Amino acid sequence: MKKVELMRLIKTYEDYLLEIRRKIHQNPGVRFSKEEDATILMIQEEIYKFINNGDPFTIHEYADFGGYYIDIKFNPKFKWLLFRADIDALAVEEETGLTFSSTTPGVSHACGHDTHVAMLLTAMRIMVENPGLPKYNIRFVFQRAEENPIDGKSGGKMLVETGVCNGMSEAHALHIWTGDPKNNVFLSRPGKFMANSGRLKISVTTSGGHVAKPSYGINAIRVGMAIIDEIDLIAQEFSPSDNLSLEPTIFQAGKETNVIPQQAELWTGLRNHMSSDELKNLCEHLNSSLQDVAKRHNAQVIVEPIQGHPALFNNEAVYQKTAKILQRAGEKTDLAEIQQGGEDFSRYLAEVPGDMWLLGAWQENSGNHHSPKFNPDESVMVKGALFWLLLASKKH
Repeated sequence: MKKVELMRLIKTYEDYLLEIRRKIHQNPGVRFSKEEDATILMIQEEIYKFINNGDPFTIHEYADFGGYYIDIKFNPKFKWLLFRADIDALAVEEETGLTFSSTTPGVSHACGHDTHVAMLLTAMRIMVENPGLPKYNIRFVFQRAEENPIDGKSGGKMLVETGVCNGMSEAHALHIWTGDPKNNVFLSRPGKFMANSGRLKISVTTSGGHVAKPSYGINAIRVGMAIIDEIDLIAQEFSPSDNLSLEPTIFQAGKETNVIPQQAELWTGLRNHMSSDELKNLCEHLNSSLQDVAKRHNAQVIVEPIQGHPALFNNEAVYQKTAKILQRAGEKTDLAEIQQGGEDFSRYLAEVPGDMWLLGAWQENSGNHHSPKFNPDESVMVKGALFWLLLASKKH
């Protein structure tokens, strides 16, 4: 089917696309919450409206603590592709003023995962109701808990560990994007793309004391400030091309104005595209340098590196194929900048060749990702549904 015919078909489902996005948007759930459970149930209920095993293909459902996915075998001879959408929201109070704003206080879809669900679910419905369209069997994955992992756990990690990539020829993901004003443009790059989203937890313990006699006590805040200065110096050892971010994010110390604080806790973002060995060497260097700071101030410092999502690398051959499919359909593509954001789709790409793309949906007055005013252009979502249909219907 030609692109113009596909777009005409998608347009007949546009009301459904908007309905699903707004329904998910109004009812957000953060990772591993009961509200996120409700999102999965909502997705299942929608799927049950248009799919059953009496249709001319085979269906298998899988429920996992990392999410929910459904296999549709359109033809036993076809290869398998994995299409993933993430479903979790963020602990961000929405300030968009939308008529379909979040109904959950302090929680909103401030990263666009609601649009990801809507675009993939709509594409799935179109394929099911037009079964001659796909040239592949598809594993549709609705993954929970993509945002910051808890104790190293994320939905992607859990799904991969339980075999979500088994038997797949390729894996693909699409993320709505307001990071630059390139509306209706598909953005990606071969190889290095998304960062390791790690962090450092730094605990400081000192003698403390009375503010009336500062020379008789060691102030954990001053030690923390020296630690931040030392981290800044280490960051300057790297060039901009290294794509390293060592940015302080949390500094907690003190409870009384007449007490020199004895303890402080600092957190620092550690974004990078390093190999595991390179990252280990950097963390050892950081620990050694901060122990020197501790000795100079007669304090105790404990440095705990906490790994986030691994860095994401697109498979070059798959990236090139996807780019050609989009370009031949007349879609605009552009080379994305290397991102410092993390993405646990990296877990999938460590197991099976694949790629991740961004879809430009910037509009005036939208805040950036993870901000209270985040509001991508809804009209772009038809291009997201087109993305999935092109991948499913064009032989790679």
